[in-house]
Amino acid sequence: MTKKQDKISFFKRLKGFFLLIRPLNLLIIALTAFLTWHALLGGIFSYLHMPLHMSSSTMLLLIISMIGNAAGGYIINDYFDISIDQINKPDKQIVGVLISPKAAIYLYAFFTLGGLVAGFIAALNVGNYQLGMVYVIFALALWFYSEQFKYLKFWGNFIVSLSTAFIVVVVWLFEFFAMIAETEFLPPREQRLVTMMVLGYGAFAFLSTFARELVKDRQDVPGDLRAGVRSLAVTMSDTGFKVLLFAILTLNIILLIFSQLWLNGMNLMYITWFIYLLEALVIYTGWLIYKARGEQDYAAISLYMKVYIVAGILSMQIMQISW
Repeated sequence: MTKKQDKISFFKRLKGFFLLIRPLNLLIIALTAFLTWHALLGGIFSYLHMPLHMSSSTMLLLIISMIGNAAGGYIINDYFDISIDQINKPDKQIVGVLISPKAAIYLYAFFTLGGLVAGFIAALNVGNYQLGMVYVIFALALWFYSEQFKYLKFWGNFIVSLSTAFIVVVVWLFEFFAMIAETEFLPPREQRLVTMMVLGYGAFAFLSTFARELVKDRQDVPGDLRAGVRSLAVTMSDTGFKVLLFAILTLNIILLIFSQLWLNGMNLMYITWFIYLLEALVIYTGWLIYKARGEQDYAAISLYMKVYIVAGILSMQIMQISW
């Protein structure tokens, strides 16, 4: 093998590594965590004339822990999907082609352990080491999802969606315990306000991710059938599957409308108007699903749904300037 071939081989492996850990998804996770802390919580606390209590360094550790666990989850998922990817995306397969299964396991261990260590240090920084166990549970959930839960109806999609909602909730938990460590407390009314907003964003993240995971499963039906995966996309008729997606999107619209009315009552006008955009994006997604006929259509819908999920995340910044 020539030096030139060595170089090409190295860059292909490097490209495979970046494709394996999904850098865009990791960026979205980091952005979600940061905006939850800086914009969503920061905006409310500023309105209440209170500072954020978690330090920037602890928040950075929290983001590193989330990215590490998520990257580990992507790697182990592709590791267990070698046979399925040979059917669903033979031209895009990474583990077993660009990266060996053994190397994938080493990378999984590196990212997951790194995420756990960062999570425990962040937990110690806010005075509650038990919070670090959240990341142990998260890592185990991603492993068991990749190994077996994704082969079951409903549960695989549920775990991934819950993990996404978990990002918003955990940032609030860390900030809450950082506040307690400094012997400061929110009055009950204000604490309910923060909790309601965090849970609202968590619910949006859960429903949006659940719908997108179903759409992604619909793309992978040929390989899933060969591998014995009994996902909802495989076991339901096309009509029944679309009805399920419409039901989830309808719940999302209802959540957005109630949030809009509540925020309008608080005179938070910028975010109230921005929610019209989110509602339009969700409705348009429903129209695309209605017209979808095959795997390629669902692949395009999956990419589009990431756009409205990111728009939902960015709405936290709109929320901050609305106060």
